[in-house]
Amino acid sequence: PPTLLLPVMLRAVVCLSLCFAVALANNDWDYLVLMQQWPGSVCDGSEPCPTNGWTMHGLWPNRNDGSYPQFCSTTKFDPSAVSSIMNDLNAHWPSLTGPSDSFWSHEFEKHGTCASSDSPLSTELEYFQSGLNLLQQYQFATALSNAGITPSSQSVSVSSMQAAIKSAYGYAPVLECKSGKVTQGFLCVSKTLELMDCPANAQTEACSESSVSYPPVSSSTGATVSNNGDSGSWSNDNSWSNNDDSWSNKDNSYNNWDAQHATVNTENDSHNPTVIVLSVMGVCAAAVAAAAGVVTYRRRRAAAAADTVILGQAGERDFIPLI
Repeated sequence: PPTLLLPVMLRAVVCLSLCFAVALANNDWDYLVLMQQWPGSVCDGSEPCPTNGWTMHGLWPNRNDGSYPQFCSTTKFDPSAVSSIMNDLNAHWPSLTGPSDSFWSHEFEKHGTCASSDSPLSTELEYFQSGLNLLQQYQFATALSNAGITPSSQSVSVSSMQAAIKSAYGYAPVLECKSGKVTQGFLCVSKTLELMDCPANAQTEACSESSVSYPPVSSSTGATVSNNGDSGSWSNDNSWSNNDDSWSNKDNSYNNWDAQHATVNTENDSHNPTVIVLSVMGVCAAAVAAAAGVVTYRRRRAAAAADTVILGQAGERDFIPLI
């Protein structure tokens, strides 16, 4: 009877609505973190440090409440999509701890797929090109160099570095440190790709030290920094264009590394929204299937009961239950 189908239909509507709500909530974000990293502190020595100057770490969608979306679709990184800017990626957005292709794949699949909900970042090429453009426009190396702050063995106050960058670009950065060294820092960017004040909760990763080391890139981690840490030329920088093959056969060093907090194993999918959506859909499908099974069973039992009465009265054949 139609009334038996009503619970099934209601369950299906509720489950599908939940699936869509999870997907939409994951894609929602408020601003971008423009993260730059300092090779003199970050390069681990396992590979030549393929750059001078501050380089791009990532362009990460974040929410005002301190959370952030990740892995917003199953779209995979396609190197051919960024072939036109590969020279700049190698020069200004390289990995400092392993193979660059794995690094770019991680950045795009975790963060770029979420940034794509913003029209200026809707494609893989737009995502990486926008990141490079923002890095060039708001380069920490230039701001620090202009203020007379250059890599050296001497410590430097965090406040003076922040003041130099704020003086150059109008907004204070958040600088991060590890083991007494400045490692990376970021500015906050709006959805229109303009600088903005960072929300208060964005300060949670800030340096706790008042003074830190701003070390040069040593010979053990790559070429010595030139131009007082300035990142050099753009677009025509081919210094690393022929070195792609040297990274292509390396193990993926980012399998167990979270690009944002360096503590979360990316193989753990318990917080992966794609997996969550698929899990919810699986539960929905199971619920609908179970409900449909109950309806089918009840209808067959009802038919069987009627059949039993008729056959019992007629005495023509034995009852075979329909289950």
